Amino acid sequence: MDEKTVLLLLGLYGYVAFALILHTAKKTLLGEQSRWPQIRRYSDAVVGLISVIYSLQIPQKDLRLATALYGISLLVNSLRGPLGVGKWNTGARKAFNYVANSYIILALFLMAPAVKKLTGLEPVLVLIPLFLGTYYLVWGWRR
Repeated sequence: MDEKTVLLLLGLYGYVAFALILHTAKKTLLGEQSRWPQIRRYSDAVVGLISVIYSLQIPQKDLRLATALYGISLLVNSLRGPLGVGKWNTGARKAFNYVANSYIILALFLMAPAVKKLTGLEPVLVLIPLFLGTYYLVWGWRR
């Protein structure tokens, strides 16, 4: 697999994780339960480790850094439950969440080269509407 494809797949995981966490949050507010947070702890750890290891093979410095930070963010996110982040004080919890949720923005960087190659458009014109549209689809419709 070429580099752009691997980065696209890693970034797509971040997009799917983003969409599923929005869906889970909405279900929780409606009093329903979801198994995604328990599953995600392990999938984030695996994808995060793969991302960090893969980043060591990327020759382009900016993509190497984005991929490594993406992997670290997912690894940190996978530790949310075991570290008991929900019991931390507000400031520490917010700082943890900024680091742990940075995978969302970093997923855009990972998907950008493949999106540009596939569409010929600037990735921002495709990816930002995709993420915002997903947010609207999950939270914007009241059923």
